[in-house]
Amino acid sequence: MLKRWRKYVFAAYALTGALFHLYTGAFGSLAPPTQRGIHVFFVIPLCFLLTGSKLKFLEKRQRAEDAFSAVLMALSSISFGWYVFNWERIYATSAVTTADRIMGIIAIVVVLEAVRRTVGRFITGLIATFLLYAFIGPYIPYRFLAHQGYDLDSIINLVYFGTEGIYGVPVGVCATFIVLIVLLGGFLNVTGGAELFMQLSKSIAGTSRGGPAKIAVIASAFMGTISGATVANVATTGSVTIPMMKKMGYEPEYAGAVEALASSGGQIMPPIMGAAAFIMVEFI
Repeated sequence: MLKRWRKYVFAAYALTGALFHLYTGAFGSLAPPTQRGIHVFFVIPLCFLLTGSKLKFLEKRQRAEDAFSAVLMALSSISFGWYVFNWERIYATSAVTTADRIMGIIAIVVVLEAVRRTVGRFITGLIATFLLYAFIGPYIPYRFLAHQGYDLDSIINLVYFGTEGIYGVPVGVCATFIVLIVLLGGFLNVTGGAELFMQLSKSIAGTSRGGPAKIAVIASAFMGTISGATVANVATTGSVTIPMMKKMGYEPEYAGAVEALASSGGQIMPPIMGAAAFIMVEFI
């Protein structure tokens, strides 16, 4: 559970971010760097508010844990706020100042930490390996792996200020389309929309053979029409359908697999709200 101060900060951040995205969704997005920068400005600090550090030496030190998360949240807010207010200067002059370098390094570090907390160490290590590879390219003895290398300013320009790094196509799609779908899904969840889908699915397949599994498929398909995330779909419908299937004698693994597959298919249920679909369309 979030502590009281975290609840207030989370509510302020989440509400302000939601209002910003609803405004730009209704009246048009801002310039891509600004839209993406403000989106990341709201999202990354929430990672530190909602997830623990998962570091062993902080497990039993709650005050240190909270302080560590608060510092990371502040650093991420400052670094991404700096980007929003300075990207036009960088685009116009291509000159990186000392302050830009510091903010770029901070932004890369906090993104790596946010990825470690939310996705895991493997992806974090993979990203860090390729960042290191950009620096050590000239020193690699194998010619087919070697390259001319990049200096710190080039890395910061590419990863921090460019639209190919932190603010790439996936973030652009999230900042303009997917976030609105997530807000819609959350709103329907809170107002009972998900329960409506569950009851409708039960009325369609509840009395047929293999009913719970069919309910999972139908409910996930309905939820997929408003949700752009498979995980959100599983969390919403799976919390009901998986226990229902287990109660009817399905193996736990089988029940989980049915719900996972149904929720994955729900992403391409018309009108196709799946986040991956939007990202693929943006690329092509």
